[in-house]
Amino acid sequence: MFLAFLSLTVVGVALLIAVIIFYSKKDILVDSDFVVPDQAVQNKAPIRPVSVQEPETSSNDRTDSKPASDETEVKKREDAEYIPILRINEEIPGIKGRELVHYAGVGALYSLESTEDLKNIEIKSEDLELVVEGKLFLTSRYIIIYSGETVKKFTIAAIESFRFSKSHLIVKRKRVKTKKDILKIGHDLKDFKYILHALT
Repeated sequence: MFLAFLSLTVVGVALLIAVIIFYSKKDILVDSDFVVPDQAVQNKAPIRPVSVQEPETSSNDRTDSKPASDETEVKKREDAEYIPILRINEEIPGIKGRELVHYAGVGALYSLESTEDLKNIEIKSEDLELVVEGKLFLTSRYIIIYSGETVKKFTIAAIESFRFSKSHLIVKRKRVKTKKDILKIGHDLKDFKYILHALT
């Protein structure tokens, strides 16, 4: 009885070892099926990296394409052409018909007797003669400043030359030799400068 049990045990262990060996060989073959192609690819890979060549462009393509700086310049020119248009609910004296208003603020207009060139004129309060102080408007054609019944209007086209000195606009009008107009802008000086330069 003991011998029969021992022989069955030996046979069972032998079968178990045979099964383990069979499956281990199968796993080795399966692994080798995947490993061998990878090794073959690695052995065929070039030692030096392959450089990617960019597509060649013809000389015509190069001349037609715009540099980034040109595009920036175009955008700046487009922005420079934009002028705000304001809706003013009050009646502005000196305006007849449909006139576009681009700037609304306050200011003071002075007169200065001088034949000096604009670049040589220095603003001194004792030399200035006040004409009117009040509301200031800049339209497509005029500079208008008024207070009550006193209204002064200049045609932008009649300006021969001008320059800014801090918050003052110094104007020389065409066919006027002995007098300069000095306009002090009360606020939004940057906007006034921008719009006036765009209109002239």
